[in-house]
Amino acid sequence: MALLLPQEYDVRYFDPWKADYAHVAGYSRYEKWRRVHDAFTSHQESTGEYFSDMMKMYRVQQFLDGKKVLDVGCAKGFMVEALRDMGVNAWGVDCSAYAIGEAREDIRPFLIQADAREYLPALKKNSFNVIYSRWFLTCMSDADLAVVIPAMNNAGFLQIHHIWTDFLPEHYNCHPMEWWLSGAGFKRGTRLIYKDDIANPFTVK
Repeated sequence: MALLLPQEYDVRYFDPWKADYAHVAGYSRYEKWRRVHDAFTSHQESTGEYFSDMMKMYRVQQFLDGKKVLDVGCAKGFMVEALRDMGVNAWGVDCSAYAIGEAREDIRPFLIQADAREYLPALKKNSFNVIYSRWFLTCMSDADLAVVIPAMNNAGFLQIHHIWTDFLPEHYNCHPMEWWLSGAGFKRGTRLIYKDDIANPFTVK
């Protein structure tokens, strides 16, 4: 399993169309998805943007209103942007200086450029009501997860993580859902979302 170094999450990873060449494990273009998804909201109530609709659904489920939220692996801060536009006290952390520099200007002060393996263990207990991530955990080695997950257990009252169990095995840490639920070390109540299926979460018992 090949894992990327923090410095590899640069323009070649996120936006190779701006660079001389693309990173083999990266995106072709990292941008907002201008589309409606009925699983999140109706066409009539949609914001017209995938990540915003996703965060709107979490608000409807009453997970995020009035909460302090940390998006781990926030990249360009699309989720933080969507939540702050809805009035949620959202923050983000990412190792990529490039990605944070691409965030909307008024959102950048709420994005922290840091390695999560160092940032999370330094947080005090329950520093955030909710710690959220989308596909971040599958970019970690098992050794890194052994550091990051206990740190999130300590720093967040509730955790919500989107994971894949079958995506890019040459670059991502793919365990079956049973492992994430019982072997990864999450505290009880952590919600695990397979891909983006928010309506059918798995909960750590």
